[in-house]
Amino acid sequence: MVKQYIKLILALILYTQFIGISKLFGQVNSFIQSQDYLYSTSLLTPQSYSFLKQGGHSMNLFNGQVMASIPIYTYKDKDFTIPISLFYNYSGFMPNQREGIVGLGWSLNAGAAVTRVVNGAPDELYIAPNRPNGQFYGIKNNLAIKSASKTDIFNLSVGTFPENLFWNIGGCEAEPDLFSINVPGLSGRFYIENNGEVRTIGNKPFKVDLSEFAIQYTSGSSNSNVNSSSFVITTDDGFKYYFGGGISKLDVVYALISGEVHDPMITTWHLTKIVAPSGQVVNYKYKSFISYIQADSNPWDENHYLFSVNHVRVIYADEYAFYGGAFSSGGVSGVVDIISVTKTTYLEEIEIVDKGSIYFSYVENENLFYNDIRYVNQPFNQKTLRLDKIELIDKAIQFKKEFAFSYQYLGGSESRLFLASFQAAGENPYVFSYYNTSILPVPTAAVDHWGYWNAGVTNYGAEVPTSSFNTNGDVVITGNERATDTTKCKTAMLEKIIYPTKGNTTFDYEPHSYSQRLERRNENNFLTELYNESGYVGGARISKVIDFDGLNSYIREIKYTQGYPSVANSSGILLQWPRYFFSLLSD
Repeated sequence: MVKQYIKLILALILYTQFIGISKLFGQVNSFIQSQDYLYSTSLLTPQSYSFLKQGGHSMNLFNGQVMASIPIYTYKDKDFTIPISLFYNYSGFMPNQREGIVGLGWSLNAGAAVTRVVNGAPDELYIAPNRPNGQFYGIKNNLAIKSASKTDIFNLSVGTFPENLFWNIGGCEAEPDLFSINVPGLSGRFYIENNGEVRTIGNKPFKVDLSEFAIQYTSGSSNSNVNSSSFVITTDDGFKYYFGGGISKLDVVYALISGEVHDPMITTWHLTKIVAPSGQVVNYKYKSFISYIQADSNPWDENHYLFSVNHVRVIYADEYAFYGGAFSSGGVSGVVDIISVTKTTYLEEIEIVDKGSIYFSYVENENLFYNDIRYVNQPFNQKTLRLDKIELIDKAIQFKKEFAFSYQYLGGSESRLFLASFQAAGENPYVFSYYNTSILPVPTAAVDHWGYWNAGVTNYGAEVPTSSFNTNGDVVITGNERATDTTKCKTAMLEKIIYPTKGNTTFDYEPHSYSQRLERRNENNFLTELYNESGYVGGARISKVIDFDGLNSYIREIKYTQGYPSVANSSGILLQWPRYFFSLLSD
């Protein structure tokens, strides 16, 4: 038996979503308490989100996550290296996070995409009436934002702040979106400056052609139309990558209002083609999509829509109702259902022209993600697809090979889809098992500050924790409604991989702890300051990995402490402490 200890300084990156208002103009000083309990952790689909992740069969010692990679197949010739693998990178069980095409926590590394984080209004948006357009729209139409200096923009010496809370210059929102690329041979990011130039950073130099990055039009009324939109990215070694095009090659999110889709926004441009300097071509093809939606808002396509519900509680009250923590004594409280629909994309074939193809086959899932009576008959609440089989065909040597995937629903009446095994035809399988899957909750409000299950109140009330609001603006969370339940940290996490060789790897986890956290307080003028505060946060971090080769076990243990072994203080640093109260001015 071999045992290895790893000492590290761990900084926890934690994501929380709040519906907050930073400032309104008026005369009466009031406070707003708001909360978004993470029904949708991202606008990206599960598979698109996986394109942002990198790693091998290892551990991320910065955030404590396992990064388990199972190679399936790698195509390689003088021009291309195209790996296909399963990838596990899961931070903990979130009741409101749906499964991807290969089960909860797993993703398939096969396709590629340009994804983006939208800052303010989407760059290419033209919107009416009376709301700022996107920055790129202003560039294309030579509006004032194109000639504004960077100094004036950053100093806020040009532009206005309208009622909809977007700083804009000449009717165009001023903050650019951030685009990310992850394809075979290239990873990087880019953004569009207000003068139209593209700034890039990556593992190699590249240029972005925006000539087909189309303007998207919306008026705030019912609308499902999306113009063809694409990028061409060229690297310094001569490879060209083509992304997007028609809607079958795009992921698009819509707001669903009174049963009708509104305000489409592209989140992902999927890879469609790679051209090598030699002229060799690889094509990426996707399942066909029926974009038509009937007048009664029933979509014709039956598998491409991901339905998402985000419950938000907002409480308004005059300031006196909050002082001393008595915020429940006044004001207006309500829960708003924010419903969105994301049109997703399924990779169907990778064609290496004149050489061979890799085919991906899918079957429909048996269960809906939302089984609540309020949503079960909603036409966009669909049964999505899961990967069933991968088939390789080499035209030159008439080679053919198949890989099959099997799944199981675990968790009782509110089960989730888990990857059970994967195997190449004629070979022993990889087999996967998971912790604590006997009973799982519905998509629920019983989550901690970061969206992880805490087995608390399970209604749809969007819990806001009991807090004390001080007259100097400081807020102290005194209730445990959104506290982390450390006993749930292993729920649905990957426990063991059994390999075709009959060796195995076992993973053990522990709760995230911290001894310092970043917080905004009055004493530092509400600027971020690091305080010596300790506690636990949601999710799980890897604590032990045991690899067994059939004869010997090799143990790696990870200790998240400062000055190990003599000091027991956690090395964790919490990078965001939640705040549910925001001061504002209103008429």
